Amino acid sequence: MAAVVLAGSPSPALAALAAHYAPTSEVVVLAPPRGIHRRDGGGDAPLPGTRTVRWTDGSGWEAELVGEDVAVVHVPPGAGSLLRRWDEQVVADHVAATAGAAAALTAAIKAAASATVAATESAGSADAPHLSPPSPPRVLVHVGCAVCHYGSTPRPSPVTEASPAGRGWMCASAVAAEAAAAAASSASTRVVMLRAGVVLAPQWGVLAGGVGIVGRAGGVAVLGGGAQPISWVGLPALTAAVAAAVGGRGGGVGVTPSTTPVTGVYNVVGGVARADALGAAVRTAVGWADGGGWRLQLREGVLNWLYGEASGLATGGVAVSTARPPLGRGGGGKGSLVDELRAVL
Repeated sequence: MAAVVLAGSPSPALAALAAHYAPTSEVVVLAPPRGIHRRDGGGDAPLPGTRTVRWTDGSGWEAELVGEDVAVVHVPPGAGSLLRRWDEQVVADHVAATAGAAAALTAAIKAAASATVAATESAGSADAPHLSPPSPPRVLVHVGCAVCHYGSTPRPSPVTEASPAGRGWMCASAVAAEAAAAAASSASTRVVMLRAGVVLAPQWGVLAGGVGIVGRAGGVAVLGGGAQPISWVGLPALTAAVAAAVGGRGGGVGVTPSTTPVTGVYNVVGGVARADALGAAVRTAVGWADGGGWRLQLREGVLNWLYGEASGLATGGVAVSTARPPLGRGGGGKGSLVDELRAVL
């Protein structure tokens, strides 16, 4: 049976991927130690149909990455876990959970590749044991965060995969994580790097905070001025994109499979909405009449008082687009923002 290794702390994204693969594959969850990567809306309970391995030194987790039928999916924490005041510990935890974790995965994959080469070279020796050599995984999919990569400072036009990264430690960590993942690429291991928009999932990220709470109560929550762009993707669409990347040929609903293997960087977004439109769409999606509703606006000064430098994640924004064929589902999603919200709420 093929194996899928999901590397990351419990979260709705990890749970959705586990549910997708568990019926047909052995699913192993590499669970990191506690830290900022435990702030993404997941608990500690094992996911149904999975086997958990502690992602710590000495646990032997590296062995889970060995095998030509193994697919590795890394789901590091996104910007949603960073909407709080930043201090040295917050920065260190996030860098360790993104760039550090990606580097650890790549080191293990390269070690498996080196062992394969060594075993192959010694296969002709009369003294060599006749054992099947270990092999690295067939694919590594790094599921990164578009906001973490491009930042939240407004730009005059939408960004694509070729656009430069943003500035600051958060963006530098995202760039370092992708560089580490890319280094795992070889003739045996294909590497795909996804930059996902703000993920719409119940009890997670933006829907777990004020925007979701106020919308369920019949109001419209607006962060900052309300005109800043939010590049979003529904959790089902993200799951489909990951599956297409793992599969290797893209394709899916409304998408023609590629004739060449899927590799490199893909932005994964369903659309772009103003922040105030997102709040209104949440209200509509949960069943309130379209339009109207009371309004709660947290202006920039209040958010800055609450979160300090991190307030830019709520008050700024970048429109994210893609210059590549969509993975998994045509257009990145199955419909409008309200449709996607109804599918997850």
